[in-house]
Amino acid sequence: MKHFNGKSSYLGRYDFWRLFIIGILVYIIIQIVYFSAWQTWFADKITLSTVIFIIINILYFVYDYIIGLKRFHDANRSTIFFVLCFISSFIVIGYIIRMVIYCQPSTHITSKNKNCSG
Repeated sequence: MKHFNGKSSYLGRYDFWRLFIIGILVYIIIQIVYFSAWQTWFADKITLSTVIFIIINILYFVYDYIIGLKRFHDANRSTIFFVLCFISSFIVIGYIIRMVIYCQPSTHITSKNKNCSG
């Protein structure tokens, strides 16, 4: 992925939604496989299944945080605003605010377009 190897810091709406939907689909598939395996093999091993479940959710949390932060940056919103929205997403209004900002157009300014005074 060109967006996470440092060569491109720009994440447009199309790229963001593509990564967002792919991330959700992968997360859902992993959860389905996990719960199927849990019912088959892990039912008696509660500690191991809990650790696996926590690791899966932490990885998705980090993925969602990274692409969301990049999208907020490209929509010209501050990191603090993103963190507040991310924390308040446990309440429905924070999630709605995040989705509205995710849909806004990017305000990406390249070094070629910056006005230099001096």
